[in-house]
Amino acid sequence: MKIAVKNGEEILISREDAVSVTDKGGAYEVMYADETGQLVYKGEGVEIILA
Repeated sequence: MKIAVKNGEEILISREDAVSVTDKGGAYEVMYADETGQLVYKGEGVEIILA
C-alpha cells in the first residue's frame, strides 16, 4: 500500500511498498515489503495517509 507521512505541508515519508502500520503507543511502526521498518513518532501536526 502507499504511505505518506506529512508534518503540515512537508512530506516526511512517501513510499509505495508499506505492508503494515501498527500503533505502538507513542509511535507507529511501519513495515515495508523489503522487510525493513520505520517508526513514525506521534506528534501534533503529523498525519499518516494510506492509500
